[in-house]
Amino acid sequence: MLKVLIVEDEKWEREGLLGFLDWHSFGFEMVETACDGIEGLEKADKIRPDIIITDIKMPGMDGISMSKKIKASMPQVKIMILTGYDDFQLAQEAISFKADAYVLKPLEEEEIIPVFQKIVDECLEEKEKTAREDRIRKQLDENLRIARTKFLNDLINGNLDTERLNQQLSDFGMKITSHDEYTIMIIKIVRTLGQSHGAVNPEDPASAGMDGIISLVGNVMQQHLVFSLSFVKEEQMVFCFSSSRGDNGLLDSEIGEIYRTIHSEQGVLSVIGMGEPAASLNEVSRSYVQARQVIEFGMFWSSFEMIHFYQIDSKRNKFVDNMSEFLIQSDYLSKQLLHSVRTSNRDKLFELLEEMFAYLRKNPGADRDFIVSYLQSIINETNVFLYNLNKGLEHSSVNVCKDQGVQLAGLSSLRSMEQGLTGFFENTLQKINEKKNDKDEQIVNKVVELIEQRYMTDLGLQIIAREVFLSPNYLGNIFKKYTGKTFNDYLCEYRMTKAKELLKSPDNKVSRVASAVGISNTSYFCTIFKNTYGMAPGEYQKSFLRNS
Repeated sequence: MLKVLIVEDEKWEREGLLGFLDWHSFGFEMVETACDGIEGLEKADKIRPDIIITDIKMPGMDGISMSKKIKASMPQVKIMILTGYDDFQLAQEAISFKADAYVLKPLEEEEIIPVFQKIVDECLEEKEKTAREDRIRKQLDENLRIARTKFLNDLINGNLDTERLNQQLSDFGMKITSHDEYTIMIIKIVRTLGQSHGAVNPEDPASAGMDGIISLVGNVMQQHLVFSLSFVKEEQMVFCFSSSRGDNGLLDSEIGEIYRTIHSEQGVLSVIGMGEPAASLNEVSRSYVQARQVIEFGMFWSSFEMIHFYQIDSKRNKFVDNMSEFLIQSDYLSKQLLHSVRTSNRDKLFELLEEMFAYLRKNPGADRDFIVSYLQSIINETNVFLYNLNKGLEHSSVNVCKDQGVQLAGLSSLRSMEQGLTGFFENTLQKINEKKNDKDEQIVNKVVELIEQRYMTDLGLQIIAREVFLSPNYLGNIFKKYTGKTFNDYLCEYRMTKAKELLKSPDNKVSRVASAVGISNTSYFCTIFKNTYGMAPGEYQKSFLRNS
């Protein structure tokens, strides 16, 4: 859509021009007016019109002077001059600065419309041409950016030979000197400091202003920066610095200032990983690999700071020297953990889990894969225990635990692994308790079955406990938990129920019934029966026979 500015000092002519043409049909979205050249200059600067229709003679600033000033800052604007027969000299001046058209007053529709349509067509054609050139330029810029990004990716990954490297350095205007060293730095965004409170969660990185960080690094390291790359999805930025040999101390000072600025002013928590200097640019891939290892180290151990590769290399060597001590202690902790699982000692289990991860944090030289393997071995042994516990039943709990183990192996930080293992053991204990409860219920059912089969014998809790391989105390507790009665009360009630059935026969004497339900002392049997039913067994038998 187009914009037009009408500059005319005579009000009636200005208003007449507003209604003279159907502006919308010509494609105009805005029609503005000004009463003289001075106001016309101000409005033109404000609305940036496509076409200006102006009178020549006006107080303050005439149309020619105004048009010259506007053309100087907006050369693409089209200008139509309105002139009378007595303004020939001024009209000539309008031609001299290349006004796009001039029309004689008084205006006639059949004269002005073709002229105006021609200007509109030229304006639209130029706009389309400009838009087309912009699209081509943007596409060329994008192609160049893609080609440069591919080149830099190939460079840091060591996929370029010397000939191709030198050719593309020339193509992209990158100059190098033979006395320089080249160092790769990676900045990994963890989160913005205002994103959340409490513990950092490296599994959930922040979406922060990477452009701002790249601009900051470019300003601070202007003399040293060779190139930069952004990996938006990973929220990582890769920088290559050149420096004279032995001048790394200066780099450290400037990069330390960058880290403090990112943290304090931009509110971004990050890890900065520094590789070792490379002797030449075609060897910079080694520095890049080292910087990536530093980032992985920082994320795994939650070390959100500037870290050099030589620092983590030193920690690794120290860990190797103390490997035997680590293996002894970690083996002890894992055995204690598994014992706590087997005994369902929840408090001890999580106390040991906390102790184990505290010990792991004291050994930051341990390789991530080594720690994952160690933790996975604990999970696997726990799964074996669960499998044996569930043997012969549905193994849903075992499958859940295996899934949890796979998730653990995919985590990138020790903190998240601790959370994952804590969840794993919470789930494990729940499954063990479910199985334990199921097993206890089966035992109680077995005891009830034994009572029904052997109530007429000399039966007691001690005898039954030996047969189900449990202590009398434990068996008594679980029996009451599931039946709501003690073992003796349940046995007594069952015997009395059977006694009632036997007493319904006139041939069964009380002494015989007492013996038949496992109570050898007839007097004791009578006491229990009366306490249960409110009458002596003999009375119950007579009453039943009489009523029947």
